[in-house]
Amino acid sequence: MSLLFTLISLILAIADGSDLNPHSKALYASPCGKWTFRRAFIKSALPLLAAALPNYIHLRAWLYFILLVYNYWVQVRHVPYYHTWVNFVFAFTSCTYAWGAFLLLVATYVRAHWDSFTIAFYCGAVLSIASVGLVAFRLKFIRFFANRMSSWTSDLTPSQQHHFRDDYEAELCARVSRKTTTDEALLIRVPHPQAVALAETILKAGIRQYPESVFLLIVQTGLRVHLNSDKPGAALIKAKLMGPSLTEQYQIFKLEQSETERMALEQNDNTMDMASYAEFQRQFKGLKEAHKAVLLAIRSFWQVLIKQDVTYVALVNHFKKVEKTQLLAERGYRQRLIMYPKNPALLRSYSQFMQDVKLNPNASMRYWAEADKLEAQQLESRKENMLTKIDAAAMDAETVQMLSMIDEEKDANVIITAEGVIQFANKGVQNVFGWSKADVEGKNISMLMPPPYSQMHNGILRAYNESGISNIINKTREVQGLHMERYSFPIRLAVTKVAQTGKPPLDTPG
Repeated sequence: MSLLFTLISLILAIADGSDLNPHSKALYASPCGKWTFRRAFIKSALPLLAAALPNYIHLRAWLYFILLVYNYWVQVRHVPYYHTWVNFVFAFTSCTYAWGAFLLLVATYVRAHWDSFTIAFYCGAVLSIASVGLVAFRLKFIRFFANRMSSWTSDLTPSQQHHFRDDYEAELCARVSRKTTTDEALLIRVPHPQAVALAETILKAGIRQYPESVFLLIVQTGLRVHLNSDKPGAALIKAKLMGPSLTEQYQIFKLEQSETERMALEQNDNTMDMASYAEFQRQFKGLKEAHKAVLLAIRSFWQVLIKQDVTYVALVNHFKKVEKTQLLAERGYRQRLIMYPKNPALLRSYSQFMQDVKLNPNASMRYWAEADKLEAQQLESRKENMLTKIDAAAMDAETVQMLSMIDEEKDANVIITAEGVIQFANKGVQNVFGWSKADVEGKNISMLMPPPYSQMHNGILRAYNESGISNIINKTREVQGLHMERYSFPIRLAVTKVAQTGKPPLDTPG
């Protein structure tokens, strides 16, 4: 059981040490997976030593001392966590544990003065506080040095460049990107552009000094992905080819996964995995609730205002409530729009917010029009992808040949639902039938057929849906079409099925 808990704690340490977003709100967020893994291993090994070496008191005491002093050195030397106060807490506790291990080691050889050891242990609080000061001084020095790196260029000679002790020191300097500023338009705290640019410069200098460092390539990619909204790029590909460690492989996987999820959410893609979809829905539901809270606050304000005996204090309190809820909802919408700028549902919801709360119909119309545009593009892309799912093996040779020769500009290609409603039409429909895409999409396919076929077609579809038997699917035949000008003309028709995940099959006349 102890081994199981050890394994779980090590896995969690890898997860905590793989957060490459410098502005992460997670308590134990850290980019230094290597060091957080080692610290977790030390904490897990201590109880195992007590169980494995019950009769070797001196050996156990020495191992405790070595491991805890190393744990203290890792914390002070590498300062692995993003949040400064978390590093202070761990510096204090690490020093306390190391001091206690030292006293335990001494006590295994000198057992006559236990009372003195208790007093000595409490005196170690001075050392722990001094350790916090040491970490604070180190961070201050790092920030001072990082600010001087703004003038660095790749043209500097090696003697003119600062030499980092290791690649982890370069990452520590790059944490200047945690500086934030208030975006006046969004009314939220955002990364300071100059600080982000400075962090990018520091990482470039570090990579030049340590060109084989997989860690710095990963940190640079994380900075670009999370703070600049860039794609992972060639740096991540290079990192994958340089033999990354276990923790670095996990960090690469997280970067690739976050990019996949971001693209899926932006495109409102049906291939979005369940975790990403659930997270977006949770955030979207929170926005809708914040939107509703603003409307309820406004209603309460007007209910108080129409009373005859309204007090000034009550009026001010309700006004402040409206202002507060509106500000929270506005910030929430703005933050999510930064994350998912191409999600039509989010754009429509914000458009409604601009109409209901901000009383800005012009802005509302712009967001609504943008949502319509994105939705049309995504629908067009999905419909065109349907045509790649045709099963050619089920067709006869003539149908396969005909479909392979289709000219999108001259030949009509239509996708209908099982009820005969036209779901997609290409540009060739206008060339053949005279109707534009917008004229036919959403209408019944029978509008393109002359009588009596137009009256019979819906019944034929119902019979096919019930029996699954058809005499025209995967075959080519000569039929009559109806032009917009109300005259009939002969056409060659090829019909096949398009399978769409989670939905009924679609008939595709071409």
